[in-house]
Amino acid sequence: MPTSKAHQKLVQQKLKEGQQFFFSKPPDLRQATTSFGEVTRLAPKWAEGFFWLASVLLQQSQFSDAESMFRRAITLDPTDSRLHLSLGTALERAGLLDEAVTSFQDGLALRPHYGEADSRMMLAEVLKKLGRMEEAIAEWFAARQLSRHGVCRFHGSRFAFQLFELRFTTLGLGTPTRVEAQSTFTESRRVFSVHRERFCLGAVACIS
Repeated sequence: MPTSKAHQKLVQQKLKEGQQFFFSKPPDLRQATTSFGEVTRLAPKWAEGFFWLASVLLQQSQFSDAESMFRRAITLDPTDSRLHLSLGTALERAGLLDEAVTSFQDGLALRPHYGEADSRMMLAEVLKKLGRMEEAIAEWFAARQLSRHGVCRFHGSRFAFQLFELRFTTLGLGTPTRVEAQSTFTESRRVFSVHRERFCLGAVACIS
């Protein structure tokens, strides 16, 4: 960030302005792009400006430009997990799956303060697309552990059904036995405090 207080104030003002455009309903992505671009011009060594510019470019499906801005931000602040994880998202959406895996793994290695469960699930999805099923399962179970410890409690049904699909369908393990199905859904229902009725219905459907 620049050292002049007046300059810092101007940069923060432009950043806030861009965020207001970005989060408005509906978002004004064109104006947000202009504001965040101004932030990067005023503070070319501040990673935050490039992060927000990359984010708004990603929202507009400008994958190549978004990737470039995320990488610029990482160069400026390689210890910010958000930058690596967001780059992973951009690469995944651009179809660069192997590179996306590396970026997600780099971000997770930095122990993000929030969004770790979501990021692990996104990594698992990419690994699944690449056919790396054992690694995908490991990431889903890691995400589940975060929920078990209260880090994230809003993906109950999604965790259960993805794990169920991976364990018994995608891996070619055949049709689950009554005990296997019942165990999977019973454990999921115990771990997650939401969508209990949905778990019960899913268990009944799978073991009937």
